[in-house]
Amino acid sequence: MQKILVVEDNIDIHNLIKEILEKENYKILDAYSGTEAIMILEKQMI
Repeated sequence: MQKILVVEDNIDIHNLIKEILEKENYKILDAYSGTEAIMILEKQMI
């Protein structure tokens, strides 16, 4: 299963993107800011 990092601070838009991608069988990583996205990416690389 492919992973996608969704970075969006608007919760409604974020949830819509997440829902669409989950229907396409992607595993979603959630971030609501650029800083949070960087932390998630760094954690994924370990």
